[in-house]
Amino acid sequence: MSRVLKNKLQILRENLMSCFKETLPSKQFNATLSLSIIWLHVLVDREAKTEDQEERRCITNEFDEGKRSIERGIETLYEQSNRERNEDPNLSSK
Repeated sequence: MSRVLKNKLQILRENLMSCFKETLPSKQFNATLSLSIIWLHVLVDREAKTEDQEERRCITNEFDEGKRSIERGIETLYEQSNRERNEDPNLSSK
C-alpha cells in the first residue's frame, strides 16, 4: 500500500509546485501547504513501517483527508488567482 500512497503523494507534490509557480500564495498559506505535504510524507513512512492493519487503515484515512485538504487549497489558489486576473486587466497580460 505504501507504494500507492507514495505515488499519490508525488502527484500531489508536483501539482502543488505547479500551483506555486502559477499563483502567488501568501507566505502563511504557502507555509501551511508545505507543512501539510511534509506531514503526508511522515504518514507514508509510518504506514510503510507498521504491521497492524487497523493502524494502517487509520493512517491511510488520515492521509486521504490531508490530501483532499491540500487539493482544496490548490483549487482555492487557482480560483483566487483567476479572480484577481479578471479584476485587473494588467495582470492577465503577464
